[in-house]
Amino acid sequence: MLADIADIDINEFGPKLIEASTSIAGKSMDEIFKQDLKVFTFKDKKFCISQINTTDYRKFEDKFDFLPYLKKICKENNYDFAIVMITDVVLNGSELIFEGEKVDLVRRAFN
Repeated sequence: MLADIADIDINEFGPKLIEASTSIAGKSMDEIFKQDLKVFTFKDKKFCISQINTTDYRKFEDKFDFLPYLKKICKENNYDFAIVMITDVVLNGSELIFEGEKVDLVRRAFN
């Protein structure tokens, strides 16, 4: 309905909109990680989860080494663990990458 009002072709505009909203061009690892970051405390554990949406997971595989970054984040913020959830909106799936002193909790939670 909105596409008709705006006089645009949704099949042409939709993918461009998704691509623009998930672009990492010119962004540092810190900017990308903190874009959608949530910090939690549960019982005596402090941790963070960052979700990164992309249209091409390979962009992250080629560009970033997450484990050293997550280790640094844990140390700087006293997190027991840190998780980055990379969600490919085209493939409709997510991959979790995690690091920290208490990663055994993450492994058990996600089997």
